[in-house]
Parts: sequence; structure tokens; C-alpha cells
Amino acid sequence: MVFFKAAVAASLLAAASAQPIATLPGVPVVNGYGLSPLPPQNINGQEIHASNGEFWVGKPTTTLCPVDEKLCPKPGNKTAFTVLPDGTMWMDTVVPGGQQLFVTPKGVVSYTKPHSAAMPQGYVSNGFRIVISGGGLLVIPPGSWKICPDSKGRYQLFMESHGKTLRNEDVPSGNAEHCLLTHVQSQALPGFGTSAYEYL
Repeated sequence: MVFFKAAVAASLLAAASAQPIATLPGVPVVNGYGLSPLPPQNINGQEIHASNGEFWVGKPTTTLCPVDEKLCPKPGNKTAFTVLPDGTMWMDTVVPGGQQLFVTPKGVVSYTKPHSAAMPQGYVSNGFRIVISGGGLLVIPPGSWKICPDSKGRYQLFMESHGKTLRNEDVPSGNAEHCLLTHVQSQALPGFGTSAYEYL
């Protein structure tokens, strides 16, 4: 499950059902969010996992503990990150240097490899923020969230940048019309720093 530092479990809501959005003036950045999609019904309540450099519904979280197990968080399926005041997002890891979330030019939501800050040319890595909507919290990207199915009924998380659209050749099904516009809704969760040593 995806969480952000200091507290929040998030859900994906169809854009059509979203409530009006208002900013949170004077409220500190909330950290520790998670993602859990609601519509469509076949993925209702399932969680989004960081899986081999991407974010998916229906695939397991992939982590590694390359050091003494006593130095690593307990194994589990939790995927976590934090939103910083500068608009960047970082995975909740122990690995030196951290792992930063970014969006590729093809719209794939990804994160840097352990011990590397490398990102592809044309990436987007800032502009993320938290707002309030209908009594809940939304994680707003510098574009629009979308989830796209593959042939096995799993969904990959994408971000469609302003002025750009996802291409058929870049989504799992080969047809960008299968993708669904979503919001990432969040609620408070306890804790930070206990998610993974590093994500694969």
C-alpha cells in the first residue's frame, strides 16, 4: 500500500465523483499517504503498490533488505512516501540518498533506483501538493492521475501532463482510451520510516 510520511492512506476516486477542491492555508504538509482505488468496482478497495520501478494495483510491492535484517523495517506490502514543501515526493526508505518519485516523459509514475538519482530526460519530479476536498485530502500532481489496465485486470498508475495525452504504445493494454481519470484521496495513517529499506 502506498503511504506518505506522517500519516495518510489514499484512494483513487473517479474524477466525475470528486468534490470541489480547496487548498489548506496555513496547514503543514501532511506526510505519510497511501493509495487505494475505489471505482471501478473490479478494483474497489485494492491498494497501489510500488512494483519494480512502477506503481500498480494488483502487483505486489517489491522491496529489498541488503543489510542486516535488524536494520530493516519488517517485511510487508506497504508502499510509502512523503510530500515535501518544495513539491517533491520521496519514498519512505532507509537506503542512503533516498528514492525520489518522478514521472517519465511517457507518463509512467516511477521512482529512482537505490543509490542513484538518475532520471530520464524530460522527467517531472516536482509540483505535487496536498489539498482538501469534501473533508478528505487529495494528492494533486502537476497534471492528471490516470490508471490504465493490462490484459490481466491489473492497473498501472500514470500521470498525464498538462497539454499532453497518454499514447497507445505507452500504456499496458495498447489503448489509451482504456485508461481512467482519477484523483488520489488520502486519510491519516500513523508512522513513518518503517516501510522498506529500499524499493526495487
